[in-house]
Amino acid sequence: MGGLFVGDVDKSLLEMWRGNLTGGLREQWQRGYGHKVHPGDPDWCPPDFVKRRATWVGYLQTAWRTHLAAYNVTSGALWANQANSDPKFDGIVQAICDKLGDDDGSHMNAVLKWLQYPTSTTTSDSRTLVVI
Repeated sequence: MGGLFVGDVDKSLLEMWRGNLTGGLREQWQRGYGHKVHPGDPDWCPPDFVKRRATWVGYLQTAWRTHLAAYNVTSGALWANQANSDPKFDGIVQAICDKLGDDDGSHMNAVLKWLQYPTSTTTSDSRTLVVI
């Protein structure tokens, strides 16, 4: 997801944001959200997952860009909108959580906690990031 914003957001801020989004999603995964299979099940990740991951991430980013373009919205405008929403990034996180599984809002809220920090695009402001 973070690759969608490369060039639109300060590099160091974007790396921290990606790390926190990943951390929030990993936390929910470890709690059983977003999957119902176990290693060894036929529906588990394909054996070539790591090798093909970049390809699939590229497909997802293309889908997001195509969706945004259909509404004449740039990735920079999406970031600005979401960084200034309350709570920050709620639209993005809701879209991701809706794709992962049924959510009563608790999983989305748990992930959002990881992303409620200053989102200015200046490097000096980005150093104030706190991981919860």
